Amino acid sequence: TYVTGLRSFEKGPTDLGSLFLKMALDLVLEATGKDLLTGSMSNQGTRFERPRWDDIFGGLARDHAGCSIGVFFCGPARLGAVLNEKCREFNERPEAAARQTRFTFHTEVF
Repeated sequence: TYVTGLRSFEKGPTDLGSLFLKMALDLVLEATGKDLLTGSMSNQGTRFERPRWDDIFGGLARDHAGCSIGVFFCGPARLGAVLNEKCREFNERPEAAARQTRFTFHTEVF
């Protein structure tokens, strides 16, 4: 889960309140294995930054070579366009063809 509104976290907390919030969230996650903000069981917790799509897609392609990976999205159209483009971009890369990994974008509407 990414919270992108707090840009100060992208390079680390820059004010005392943000620093204490980040420390508290990290301590709860470490102690319980549960993200305090979302309630999900996660080893990463909530991230206060913008997603690094190239790292995320690259890691998925590497870790799931030979698989078809569905990317399901429900949200703002602009973000959906970015994810759809990343799926196309990673499908066209030579290493994707070698690994036989395919990304398929799906839009969900609730």
